[in-house]
Amino acid sequence: MTTSIDIGSKLKRFRGERGLTLEQVARELGIAPSYLSRLERNICSPALETLYDLARFYRVEIARFFRKEWVEEGAGRVLRAGERSSFLSRNGKIRTRPFAHIKYQDPSFEVYTVEQAPGITRRYRPSAGEGFILVQSGMMEMTISSEQYILRSGDSIYFSLKEPRSFATKGKRGLKMMVAIQRSG
Repeated sequence: MTTSIDIGSKLKRFRGERGLTLEQVARELGIAPSYLSRLERNICSPALETLYDLARFYRVEIARFFRKEWVEEGAGRVLRAGERSSFLSRNGKIRTRPFAHIKYQDPSFEVYTVEQAPGITRRYRPSAGEGFILVQSGMMEMTISSEQYILRSGDSIYFSLKEPRSFATKGKRGLKMMVAIQRSG
């Protein structure tokens, strides 16, 4: 199966810019070098979770894999409603959309809207930086280290990325949230 978006050449370019081999990257991510090679040649499509891991490893925002070329519009950069890309998780229960014009985003600063189905939990490893979440609808349970927070529509939370964390959709409705991440180090 080939991808309709050229993610492969971006993966290969990111790896090449860092002077890494397929084997080095694959070992760091815990995937087979042959799988990474197939991804770089657009022979198969990566799961959203794999793209998140690759984006973290290469220190780029995930949206760069989906970047289109937009026409310059003067001093402001407008992202029209129909131009927003979205990525769907492997199980189809999490949809992520860039909030801002990804062509002009700083790779260390990411802003997304995330829609997460009921019963879903996402876990994240510690990294350098800070984050902010605004719950737009639904209810979530956020765990940072061992502390739990229940957030409802309109609630927000600021947090450090240095601690392990998870986001779980609570209740029978889905969760919609705005997520801003500022990476450092």
